[in-house]
Amino acid sequence: MQQRPALVIYLHGGPKRGSDNTNQMTEEAIYIITDYLRRNRIHTIIIVPQCPDSLTWGVKTNEALKALIDEYVEKDKVDENRIYLFGGSMGGTGTWLMTSAYPRLFAAVMPVAGNPETADADLVAYTPVCTVMGSDDNLMTIPRVSTFVEKLQERSGKILFDIEHGWSHVKTCIDSYTDARLDWIFGHKRLNH
Repeated sequence: MQQRPALVIYLHGGPKRGSDNTNQMTEEAIYIITDYLRRNRIHTIIIVPQCPDSLTWGVKTNEALKALIDEYVEKDKVDENRIYLFGGSMGGTGTWLMTSAYPRLFAAVMPVAGNPETADADLVAYTPVCTVMGSDDNLMTIPRVSTFVEKLQERSGKILFDIEHGWSHVKTCIDSYTDARLDWIFGHKRLNH
């Protein structure tokens, strides 16, 4: 019997919001991640939802995203122990918040250049997290993330935290998805049900 595919959800950044369901597909990170999955022959279903103009990823979108994930799990279309969440910028913040809202849902998550400050470290600590920040990011400051990472470490969370010297916000949102980091993410499976 063939193994059910993994499920990858990618949350885009703020400029790609709308209702055309195409603008979000212009984010380069999607293609870097899918190229990795193709090269490594990881059978995957990828969902790239679009956040409405009037919202940001977070509290008001979490339920809709969870319902979408549940639909795939309940119809037995994906491996419920291999659900992964990615996001850059606003999508990075959304990844932190979604992980906090559903602490045992994801096998691993990768919020990039996102703000974790309103997430709950006690809940996020259940999920392996790889996060990347750029030293020259003018939109998201490193201390916001490093302080939260310290809280996760205090709670014995599995965390990979990299700061890339000289990287701007945009460069961080594109170039963070290295093979080594993606190996780390996809090397995790959900352990607790």
